[in-house]
Amino acid sequence: MAEKVKCHQERPEFGRRRELYRPTDACCAFRGGRKAISKDVYPDLEEFYADLGKTYRKAVKAFYDAGCRYLQFDDTVWAYLCSQEELQKARERGDNPMACRKSTRA
Repeated sequence: MAEKVKCHQERPEFGRRRELYRPTDACCAFRGGRKAISKDVYPDLEEFYADLGKTYRKAVKAFYDAGCRYLQFDDTVWAYLCSQEELQKARERGDNPMACRKSTRA
C-alpha cells in the first residue's frame, strides 16, 4: 500500500492531499471471535494483540515515510466495545471482548 502513496505523489491530478483508508485486522478478529485467529499461530491471544499493535506501528511509520500525512483506519471494533448487545454476543461466542485492552496500550 505504501507504493500507492508514492504513486499518488508523482501524479499532480490527485491533488495535495494524500489519503488512504483501510479496514483493520481487529475488525475481522472481533467479528470472527477466537475462531478467526489460528490457535496454532497464537495459542495465547495476548501475543496476537501484542503483534497487532506492533504491526500498526510499523504500518503507520511506513505510510508516513512514503509521504502519507492522512491515514484513517476504519476500525469499527471500538464502537462495538460501547454496545452491550455486541459485548454480549462476543461473550456468547466464548470470547472476552475486554481482553484486548491490556495489550493494545502503547
